[in-house]
Amino acid sequence: MSKMQKIIDRYAILLNIFNVIACIWIMVITVMIMVDVIGRLVFLHPISGTPEFVQGSIVVIAFMMSGFVQYQRKHLSVTVFYSKMNPQTQKVADLIADAFGVLAMIVILVGMWASLQLSMNTHEFDGDGRIVRIPTVLWKMPVVICTITNIVLYAMQFIHRLITPASISTAPAVEEDEELGGMV
Repeated sequence: MSKMQKIIDRYAILLNIFNVIACIWIMVITVMIMVDVIGRLVFLHPISGTPEFVQGSIVVIAFMMSGFVQYQRKHLSVTVFYSKMNPQTQKVADLIADAFGVLAMIVILVGMWASLQLSMNTHEFDGDGRIVRIPTVLWKMPVVICTITNIVLYAMQFIHRLITPASISTAPAVEEDEELGGMV
């Protein structure tokens, strides 16, 4: 394993922490929606702010999980074509994908940075203000942080793939249990 791959693997610990937080967040949202529905049907009183909380959370969860998915190289892909490529062509395709990932994340960061600053300066809130007001900074700050971590990951993977010969795999050191069909 190369020195760069070891650095990427250590960096993946942070990405995994984001992934775990997102999973916990999904559980919280699930419970919140269940309680909201029960409150609406049984007590005729839903939890105020549930729609706003769920709406803001979905984007944050996606960004918190995206880095770990990229690290594992588990994004949706056209494996039918990719598996037919020779190692050199796969390397070029991976380099193009990583470069595009860096560019896309930079574009997202620029847009979100301006939006984050605006929401911090104007104290922007979600909700109608009469019942619930949720600061939009709670949604925008994690997206900015995760976007920065994704830029770093894509850049590290790009450099690693660039300096690694095409015949050597640049996949993360992840064990798979074929019987269970997944990660160990």
